[in-house]
Amino acid sequence: MDDDSHNMAERPTVITIICILVAILGILMLMSGLMFLTVKNSADLIGPMSEYSVSLINAIGAGYVIIGLLSLVVAFLLWTGKTIGWYLAIIYLIINAVLSIFSIFVRDYTGVINLIIMGILIWYFFQPHVKKFYSV
Repeated sequence: MDDDSHNMAERPTVITIICILVAILGILMLMSGLMFLTVKNSADLIGPMSEYSVSLINAIGAGYVIIGLLSLVVAFLLWTGKTIGWYLAIIYLIINAVLSIFSIFVRDYTGVINLIIMGILIWYFFQPHVKKFYSV
């Protein structure tokens, strides 16, 4: 089946929750990024900043904006049942799991919790009813 003609199976409830959470995360990331990008215009409020500081803050803000927009795209693709959304979610989960492993090595034990959550989500995305919804 091609992307646009996936079966009209009902969207799994957990996928609906994931879509909503990813969309909320995307909106928050986008807003955070825009706030970072406006810091240079607020120098009177936070004091003088070096050119390097402003550049770093702008880079962080741009990164947040990009990640926020990508999160919104992925949420939409997952919501609409597009096959590409399933693949992007798997890629995201695997990258996040690897980063969680690295964070464990620097004694950030929240990485263990994140790794467990990523593992559960990866397992869930490979369940037959989820793969069927995304025509994978």
